[in-house]
Amino acid sequence: MRDNAFLRIILFFITIFTILAAGTSILAYIGSHFGGFFQIFAFYGLILPILIILNFLFLIYWAFRFKFWFWLPLLALILNIGFIKSVYQFPVNAKTTDAIGDIPVTIGTYNVNGFCYGRRSLTASMISEFMKEKEVDILCFQEVDLDSVYTLDSLAKTFHYLPYKSYVKSKVKGFNLLLLSKYPILRSSRIRFGISGNQAMRADLLIKKDTVRIINFHLQTTNYNQAKFPLVPEHWIFNLSDEAEKSMGVYRVLNANFKKRLIQANFIHSIIKETPYPTLVCGDMNSNPASHTYHQIKGHELEDGFITCGSGYEYTIKGLKKLYRIDYIFHTKDFSGKSYKSYLLDYSDHKTVIMKLIIK
Repeated sequence: MRDNAFLRIILFFITIFTILAAGTSILAYIGSHFGGFFQIFAFYGLILPILIILNFLFLIYWAFRFKFWFWLPLLALILNIGFIKSVYQFPVNAKTTDAIGDIPVTIGTYNVNGFCYGRRSLTASMISEFMKEKEVDILCFQEVDLDSVYTLDSLAKTFHYLPYKSYVKSKVKGFNLLLLSKYPILRSSRIRFGISGNQAMRADLLIKKDTVRIINFHLQTTNYNQAKFPLVPEHWIFNLSDEAEKSMGVYRVLNANFKKRLIQANFIHSIIKETPYPTLVCGDMNSNPASHTYHQIKGHELEDGFITCGSGYEYTIKGLKKLYRIDYIFHTKDFSGKSYKSYLLDYSDHKTVIMKLIIK
């Protein structure tokens, strides 16, 4: 009898956790796709990678027991299939060889974190060698930081094989953007986000006879590292009120930055909709694919390069247990994706992303 009672208790808790995992996943889906009032569910998107794993395990458990509860994790997984595809793609064979007349373009994006991982000139030189080896034609940098010794001209010489450049300076040190190109830049401009140090840029490139627009962005940072607090405080028994206030502080910081990124994403999306040219959009979004920010930028006009031709599991930020993909390359349907891969280098807390495309 005791064994039966214990098993019933275990079954009860499994049922409760199944409902919680599936329900939270469904709320995360609603928050990512509809925003507005449902933006309150944005926080659930931060733990969606873990929720997906839990739902998968609960699905297997209930399916093997032939219990009707299996439909709940199944529904959660079906609703979030778009997120799953945006972080994992089954390995596929390489794309077919280029046809005659195809115009291949290789674009890279990299948050270089100020070139501060070591001596600036040496760090930039190592990155340059890597990009040259990968035959990158267009390179978008975020968080560029220069000084009186290592200047923009010094950086241009380091990347001499990409002779055309466009540089936009931020009012916040280290938040500058840079675009380097093998192809001539017809025009470029800065996209301001009000008083924020974050920003974006657009540039029109002449590739063969085609004009291609590049949008390079760096959206509002999370500031989580500045706001976080120990999960188990030293004096937790006596200090619960203080820790609750710290928790609210983290919530307020993250929520404020969710809203800022969404405004910035809407602005970029309006520019994309009005662009008459084939367009490549890349940069550091500081949001994972479970966010409404991601869906606002992507919209119906863009394809996610990883979904187009990526392979395996994808993340782009080294920390946070390698759960988050926040750096992206998007493209309009004027392009056909050939390959998409991120690389873990030693020069930043971000991975660099490189994609090869064909202009149709």
